[in-house]
Amino acid sequence: MIREIHGFVSRFDLRRALGDWRLVLLIYCLPVIGSAAYVAAFAVDMPWVDQFNFIPLLESSLAEALFSADSFAQHNEHRIYFPRLAMLILARATGYDVVVEMYFTQALLLVGLGVLLLVLKRQFKPGALVWLWLSPVPFLLFSLRQHQNFLFGFQLSQVSVLVCSVVSLYAVTRCPASGGGPGWRYAPLALAASSAVVASLSSAGGLLVWPIACLLFLLLPLDKGSKRACLACWSLIGVAVWLAYFHGYQRPSHHPDMSFALESPLVAIEYLFVFIGGALSWQRDVALIIGLALPVVSLSSLVLVYRAGRLDENAFWIALMGLGYLTALVAPISRSGFGVEQALESKYSTFSIPIVVAQYVLLLDLVLSRAARELALLKLGVLLGLIGVGLFTSSIEAIEYGKNEKARRERLTPALREYRAYPDQLLSQIHPNSALVRRGAGVLDRLGYSVFRADVPSVDSDLPTRELGTKFWLDLVNENLVGFGIVGDELREPSEPLVIDPSAGFVRAAGWAVDLSKEDVAGDVYLRIGDRSYRGYYGVDRRDIAEMLANSSYRYTGFELIVPISDLEPGLQEWTFLVLSSDRRLYYSFAHEFEVVFSDGRGPG
Repeated sequence: MIREIHGFVSRFDLRRALGDWRLVLLIYCLPVIGSAAYVAAFAVDMPWVDQFNFIPLLESSLAEALFSADSFAQHNEHRIYFPRLAMLILARATGYDVVVEMYFTQALLLVGLGVLLLVLKRQFKPGALVWLWLSPVPFLLFSLRQHQNFLFGFQLSQVSVLVCSVVSLYAVTRCPASGGGPGWRYAPLALAASSAVVASLSSAGGLLVWPIACLLFLLLPLDKGSKRACLACWSLIGVAVWLAYFHGYQRPSHHPDMSFALESPLVAIEYLFVFIGGALSWQRDVALIIGLALPVVSLSSLVLVYRAGRLDENAFWIALMGLGYLTALVAPISRSGFGVEQALESKYSTFSIPIVVAQYVLLLDLVLSRAARELALLKLGVLLGLIGVGLFTSSIEAIEYGKNEKARRERLTPALREYRAYPDQLLSQIHPNSALVRRGAGVLDRLGYSVFRADVPSVDSDLPTRELGTKFWLDLVNENLVGFGIVGDELREPSEPLVIDPSAGFVRAAGWAVDLSKEDVAGDVYLRIGDRSYRGYYGVDRRDIAEMLANSSYRYTGFELIVPISDLEPGLQEWTFLVLSSDRRLYYSFAHEFEVVFSDGRGPG
């Protein structure tokens, strides 16, 4: 055995293995697959927060939306014209399945990665080993540090800005095109301008691609005539877009005044550096240190690139890095009034990640071109270490966020589906403006979209029902300890009444259930009161149940059910809990007549 291992080691050629293109392809696919798997694991098909501002547009046709003032209207400080159109098209095609928007975000990032790979292919020799050195690029682009943007379809506007800016800057580097007729010569400029327009009308940050592209034109080795023509044309279009963007612009009333940055410069400065470092960390102190270090490294790298005479080769990356820093400089002006912690929000990392990507490529170029190799290699090693640690810790944070966010949205899905009956206190957890939720839910209900689609799971009355037969326990109804369920092999029924405060607006029932016959989790839990059925949220972490029943499969077996107060009456009322089997072929039934007592002595009305 030892001889066989020794023989394998002696025959193993590490350099040859690293030069295998199959290995390169596998490594580049990992972050793409991992990001899509993250969406698959934690996405919930339910409109959320800002999407309720968009829902009224669903009643418009695409033709109406194209010329609608509502499509061009501000969302906070942003004009999100093109994201609105994209969401409208996707909604029409899918019955407003918001998970599709999340996958659309992934597709946008894939386009962005493709463009970055085109730039890298032009700059570096196409050897497999070099591409392995470049593999942090896709890992950064698909970093789970952006988890908020990944699990909220509305945030495709943020990713759209990044991707369209990348496309625009790449097209600028191809200006003017060689070959073809006179019309083809300036085709790259047309692509660059159209991409910049889409970026600008996706989020306010897209406006910054116009001045950054001017810098890129200056860096490119174009003849003076072409450079002047391109800059003149670009500037005219850019000015027109900026004027159109700010025509009728109003500062969002719920945003802090922009003068805050001048009145509290220390807060604004800290916000700036935390924003920059947020690409690699979600911890304030760590992000601040990284944010302070990155500009120093970037400045020294630019000096080395200039001395090595490699400005032309790295013009795209310098522009991309400049776009990231310019975005970071603008952010404190409009956002620092919210507090430094806001700079750490995952959604902003999409704008700071390009800084790290560009910085990494600049250092690698210096190493491979043997320009100041030792110093650049040292910096590259440190940056690579930070990237590795940042990606790992961000993934841990993202998974925890995904679990919590999935649980929260699934718990509130029944409330949205029964929006007429549920109180404002509950609907305001979906969007602070409960009236907006009701109006949006009404639109979705009329259209049969989202949670009102026919394929939404509900109680199947055709399935056979078995009395008892598994483990079930109702712990709480609001703050009442209930103790209803199976003890040993017998059904325990509580004798105390349920005292409920009607001012709460809803009742929350919580417990756990398993499928004992399969030694697995149940399929779902429903509650039937009279002729109404309520689907619960199933999958709450119940480590205590897994330990009590000595089966690790029973860990996520908790459930929560929400019932509107308006559906309850004082006095005896039969509640039937239906536990769906794990194979979804039958129900286990647990029924009891609860005595409902309202704490104020009155009914819900």
